[in-house]
Amino acid sequence: MKVLFVSRANVGRSQVAEAFYNDLSKKHSSTSAGTETNENGMPLGILRGAKEIIACMKNEHGLDVTNKNVKLLQMRMLEDADIVIAMGDGEEIFPDYLRKFSKVIYWQVGDFKDKPYQETCFAIEEIKLKIQELVNAHG
Repeated sequence: MKVLFVSRANVGRSQVAEAFYNDLSKKHSSTSAGTETNENGMPLGILRGAKEIIACMKNEHGLDVTNKNVKLLQMRMLEDADIVIAMGDGEEIFPDYLRKFSKVIYWQVGDFKDKPYQETCFAIEEIKLKIQELVNAHG
């Protein structure tokens, strides 16, 4: 099974979800993408808004996302995925093509890009719990 995690910019939520899923699932794989990213192809390590995300993932969870590249969502990615998880804070409007896709599951997850370390780590822990539930359900 292939899981696609989608958020607006592919800097925080979806990158964190991808890292946890690929670490915790022994049978399946995942990737991530953003619907509106201006940093397509850039590694997280050079993005100012990702500093606390990278630090928390390394310090608290032992996962290094420094060299993960930001990806812009492509239709091919949606077609290749078995499950698509779109993460937003309820105020985000996802593109029509994503909202109409039948295999999309929505998770209410606030954006923590540019937030202080503790707030970032709290949000990351929430994502980890959701990922653990997903892995327990699907392997």
